[in-house]
Amino acid sequence: MINKILFKFKKGIQESFSRVNDNEPYFNIFGLFLLLTYPGFYFYNKFIIVSEGLDFLGLRIFIAILGVTLLLRKYFFNIWNRYKLPIWYFIIFCSLPFFFLFLLFNNPDSNIWQINALFGLMVLSVFVGPVEFFILFGLGGVAAYYATLFINPIFEFPDYLSPVIQTYCALILYFIIHSKRKEVIEKKKLQTMKAQAGVIAHEMRTPLMNVNLCGNLVGRSVQNLETITPPADKTERETLKQNIETLREISGDLELVAREANNVINLLLANLKQDFSNIKVEPLSMKAVLEETMRAYIFNEDEHKVNIDIQEDFIIAGNQELLIHVFFNLLKNSLYFIHAAGKGEVFITVKTDDTHNIVLFKDTGPGIQKAHLQKLFTPFFTNSPQGTGIGLSFCKKVIESLKGTIKVESTYGEHTTFTMAFPRG
Repeated sequence: MINKILFKFKKGIQESFSRVNDNEPYFNIFGLFLLLTYPGFYFYNKFIIVSEGLDFLGLRIFIAILGVTLLLRKYFFNIWNRYKLPIWYFIIFCSLPFFFLFLLFNNPDSNIWQINALFGLMVLSVFVGPVEFFILFGLGGVAAYYATLFINPIFEFPDYLSPVIQTYCALILYFIIHSKRKEVIEKKKLQTMKAQAGVIAHEMRTPLMNVNLCGNLVGRSVQNLETITPPADKTERETLKQNIETLREISGDLELVAREANNVINLLLANLKQDFSNIKVEPLSMKAVLEETMRAYIFNEDEHKVNIDIQEDFIIAGNQELLIHVFFNLLKNSLYFIHAAGKGEVFITVKTDDTHNIVLFKDTGPGIQKAHLQKLFTPFFTNSPQGTGIGLSFCKKVIESLKGTIKVESTYGEHTTFTMAFPRG
């Protein structure tokens, strides 16, 4: 029983951490929202519309500081990565359920604050799951009640606020159920893709094994031919030598085809895998990983468009196959859009700075529209006609499983740069 509870608790923590990672692209917007609107509306209410009721500038400034924390999180990268979950939940707890319920309790007769409280709780439901929402809602209500009592010892909870809060719960519960339906549809879509990929992989591996076996057999046959006494006639000796060379090339080609096809299958399956917590890691040279990527990737005469600059190699604790799949995805996307635009090259840079080990993937293709940038790492979002929308979300999950970050910058019509940063030491 205890093990079952611990298992569910661990699973809940993993889901919460995953949800925080999914929300991270919106942290800058949310941080800016906290910084500007919380103190901003205080002065707007105070000097422009001259609203009545209690307000607390100190609390608003404190929440604005929390917004600054979100905006500057990359400057304390190691602390943020280590304590991301509690920091994020503290920020949304203070800025949403506690703040809005506290001001509602201090202004119970205000229709504005009744609407504001509903708004705050709706925003909270966007960022967290159903269980987390009701936990934070409950804790926020209790904390707001006792904070109100601390300021006003004679405070009594008004009876007419109970049906208001019950209405909040009903509306938000409906909103959560509707959102959950969308999430279930996406999960079913992912499960269907996994099942289809598993069937395809199974059906493909058997003939590929035969191709690989044929390559090995041809290779052994070549070795046997080389032991045969050469014919006395010079022309026959040259013919035999040419045939042996041809067979050797065929053997190598067959094994290469089998290996590259298996790489494609592994990439497909790895793209669909969402949990990398149990993946084996080992010390890897980033230079060696990139060299293996270039060796294994099927370029179709595009290799000259890829430029690699190893300014300073570094060692990372990771899984080579997963990292190669990440680089495959980025290469595949860059080369696809370069072909579509009819221009561009790919520049891969490996370097370090004082705090991070960095890999840059830059292409001078068509670039990405600003409206699409925020959605790039969202599962099932794609701006490629042949895309599934799982490649870049897979890349993000792999890099984050290695305690790194991946970000994208682009100027439409000029270039796109993916930056992968891993903490040093």
